[in-house]
Amino acid sequence: MAQKSKGPDLPTGHTAHTQSAVQNCSWISFHHSSVQSFANADYDAAINSSLQALDTLGAPHLSVLDTCAAAYAMKGEFDKAMEAAEKMIECAPTAAAGYLRSGETLAQQGKHEHAVKVYEQGQQKVPVDDERYASLEERKAASNAQINKRLDFLTLLPIDVADIIIEILSDDEDVDFDLVCMDVSRAWQTIIADYPLAWSSFVISRSDSDRAFFGLLPLVGRHVKSLWLEDMEAHQSQKVIDAITSGQFGNIQQLETLNWNVDSETLLKILSRLGNTLTKLIMVVGKGDQAPSLGRLLLACPKLKLLSYQIDEGRMLFGDQDPQIPGKCNIKTLMLNSESLSNDVADAILRRCPNLQGLRIGQCTGDGLKMILDRCPRLKLFGFNGPVPVQPGISVDDLPGMQQIAIRYTKEIVPEHVIGLLRSSQTTLQNLTFTFFDEGPNISKRWAGLKDIKGVNLKQLTYTDGFSMDMHTIIATVIQNCHALQSAMLQSLSHVSGSTLGSALLMLPNLRILTLSKMSNDCIAGLKLFFDGHANKGKTSSLLKIIFHKCNDVPDPILEAISAIKTLQEIDIVQCMWANEWLVKFTDLSSTHSTLKAMCLADIDTITDDVLRSLTKLSSLRELVLTNLLEITADAVEGLVDNMKNLETVKIDCPQFDNHIQERIRKRLKQRKLK
Repeated sequence: MAQKSKGPDLPTGHTAHTQSAVQNCSWISFHHSSVQSFANADYDAAINSSLQALDTLGAPHLSVLDTCAAAYAMKGEFDKAMEAAEKMIECAPTAAAGYLRSGETLAQQGKHEHAVKVYEQGQQKVPVDDERYASLEERKAASNAQINKRLDFLTLLPIDVADIIIEILSDDEDVDFDLVCMDVSRAWQTIIADYPLAWSSFVISRSDSDRAFFGLLPLVGRHVKSLWLEDMEAHQSQKVIDAITSGQFGNIQQLETLNWNVDSETLLKILSRLGNTLTKLIMVVGKGDQAPSLGRLLLACPKLKLLSYQIDEGRMLFGDQDPQIPGKCNIKTLMLNSESLSNDVADAILRRCPNLQGLRIGQCTGDGLKMILDRCPRLKLFGFNGPVPVQPGISVDDLPGMQQIAIRYTKEIVPEHVIGLLRSSQTTLQNLTFTFFDEGPNISKRWAGLKDIKGVNLKQLTYTDGFSMDMHTIIATVIQNCHALQSAMLQSLSHVSGSTLGSALLMLPNLRILTLSKMSNDCIAGLKLFFDGHANKGKTSSLLKIIFHKCNDVPDPILEAISAIKTLQEIDIVQCMWANEWLVKFTDLSSTHSTLKAMCLADIDTITDDVLRSLTKLSSLRELVLTNLLEITADAVEGLVDNMKNLETVKIDCPQFDNHIQERIRKRLKQRKLK
């Protein structure tokens, strides 16, 4: 249990500043003010005065840092308290003050085992004739006494009840599970380390401390089934290599790496060590990093069923040029991206993957489309020169026929091949992404075959085209034929009125989500027919969510129509430069009859506190997400929470706010719920 701080000490002679700075006595006034504020329990004032004293000095001072650390601890900001305490030790490693403050801060958090270690460290560094040396022994004895009398409830509970508690903690986003729960006690560490579900997925990145290696890996490595390695430091990378080669990760089924800078031979040894269990491998190889050939990867991991291999500069040895590529492999989902992927090489690879059901192939020439379709008749997920059609990990075994297609059209592609693919998939296709860049002649004639396609089960459509008005008319016909469509995303439609597509979308009886991305003002205005139509439908409208992405302006008539839609539950506004202007208008229009339950504002530099205050007019709002809004303040966010009585969830990810803002808001919402 956390305990109250013993408070700061009065000024001491241990300093790390120059004599000239000492002569400026204004810092003493600031320091005495901070000590007085601490005594009056005004911890914010104590911190501010301490920081002013340090700024005046221009260098660390033990007593000032001690007050600052004590005040941070009393506010529950233990990370900042420990930072100040560690600074005390750094500037005066043979003085007891820093060790006492550091140990005290740990003890306040109930981390008495760590506090004891700090006090012992101080006893080794501080001279025995130091006037406060005896305090180190006293505090150490007090922490040991707390350890001996502590009642650890987790050890007294039935195993199934303890498992439920651990499962809840491991799933809670607000709990730093591996670095907090493992610190409660040795008993907690033992019990939690033996709980497999808590460690099935493990992420290691540059930002992780070495403790993740020295402390956790030997204890929990055997439970890890999914390991994600992201942009690590060299010494971190070596620790991971040692852990894998020593067998600490004996049950890895999925490995994801991002810019893991290891040489090809080392990587192959690691993969061979994991080869008996590894079924999914996702690798992104950065520029300049070494990369083994595809054949050697498959030989090292014979049980792979999913492989995603993204690499720059075409540095892989592919196809028949790779003598080690197996004659046949078990791969079911393959995602490749390389600038040197010729049709011959692609054909050589696909010949060796007879069980292939999911394929994403990038940077392939246009006439390779027919070869792929002929070579892989059992495909269910297909991406050609476009985005990955499926996230790694999805199962395709139980899906009948072609389910997802993502094609980025280029002039080398023969339209008949695309039309043939869509026609053969029209009864099973659920997700279609079509990026169109055809500026050639006779577009309407060459693509006329699309009009006959009926997407019986198509649920999601993404269409991008910044050039052709003729193609928009054809796509509008396709949309009209897809009565099951639930989500539509239109991108970069900058040269048409939008009315053609708007009319087609309005005819869909089940459309729930509409996303408009990088659309011109004229095109958005052209969709007025669509928004008016849904407003006129009243409560029978199917539209639940609208997403604006990189749409700099939304005309007033559109805002009026959207605010009148009775079924609308969510609006997301992302990277819309001038959203602050039209968002305030929208809240004014919606203030008396809003049905919105959720809103997301992300990556908008112009969103200010005034915009946040306008959101209080949306009384129906239950969930709010604020991401990368650089101009808003904590006061405005907290005021928003206080004034919106129906808010249940607020998620904030803005660089100017620390975790304590999120924690304060979470506590306010929790207290409101309890009331």
